[in-house]
This record gives sequence, structure tokens and C-alpha cells, in this order.
Amino acid sequence: MPIYNPADYPVIIARLKAKLAEKGVVMGPTLSEADITAFEAACNTRLPDAYRLFLQQVGDGCQDIRRPGGIVIYGLKRLADTEVKDLSRSVTIDDYWLWEEEEDEALLTNKAFEERLGNEGVLLLDQGCGDTYQLITSGKWAGEVWNFCDVGAGPCCERQDFLGWLELWVDSDFDADFFKDYVYPGDTAQ
Repeated sequence: MPIYNPADYPVIIARLKAKLAEKGVVMGPTLSEADITAFEAACNTRLPDAYRLFLQQVGDGCQDIRRPGGIVIYGLKRLADTEVKDLSRSVTIDDYWLWEEEEDEALLTNKAFEERLGNEGVLLLDQGCGDTYQLITSGKWAGEVWNFCDVGAGPCCERQDFLGWLELWVDSDFDADFFKDYVYPGDTAQ
């Protein structure tokens, strides 16, 4: 899934709404423009248009999803439950940063983490064990969904906006391999 053209948002949102209903996903309530702007003011940011439209037309988060065999997949987080923090500080890295492999000790300080990762983004999905997907809301990568985990952080590959990321997740029955197309540094096999 690519980063979509804003002119296509209404069609994509309608398609996602139908897919979620078909799979029996229980969405949270839709949000009003006032709800969204109150969050934006509290967090010093503007949410990407695709996410704003989704919140207004489909819903805010969803319940956990039960799969065959009793497996529970954590649902989308609600904006209403998102930590209020200053989201104007941007992520400054350009690609996946594996800090567990970082050799430069100066880049492993709290200050360096804050400079490189900003305040991360809006939490969309928490898969447990420190593995999260977050919507970046400011800077060069605003609108993309990035993965943050215990060993690193970076964009989903191929780069995903909220709607592309969500559609891949839904189409995979909530078990997407967001990194299947990732080309690791030094990997010449294509």
C-alpha cells in the first residue's frame, strides 16, 4: 500500500469502513471536529487529514479482535486514550535506526534519543513487548506510520500513510508483515 493521494481519501475510507464491518470489527464512536481540534490544541499538532477523516467517518479506535483459536489481536488505540504530549517535535531520522547496533555512544544518550525521535507520534497499535505503530504528526515524515520497538524505530516498509497501513493490517486479517519489503542496509539481494 502506498501513501495515498488525498483526492482518493473518500473512496479509500468507504472501502475500509466496509472491510472493517465485514470482518465484524467493533469501532469506537466517531469524533467531531471539536473533539479533534481539542486534541490537536492540547498536543500542539495537526493530525494528518486521512486520520482526521477516518476518525470523523469511521470511528475512534476499535475493540480487541478475536481470531480463530482464541487468539486476541490488540485493537486500534483510541485518540481519546492517547497520552497528551507535545507532538510538534519531529522525528529527525530518515530510515530505520537500530539503536541496539549503534556503535556511537553519543547517539545512545537520552538527549540524542529525544533529538532523533522527537515525541514519536500518536499511538495507533500496541502489539505488546514495546512494539508499537505510531502516526507521525509533524516534520518531514508527517502522515506516515512508523514502528517503534525495544531495538529501534523507523518507517513501515513500504512507507505507509495511515490509510495504507490500516488497509494492509485489515487485509492481512490483522497480522500484517509491515516489513516484508524492507531493504536492509548492505543487503544487495532484491
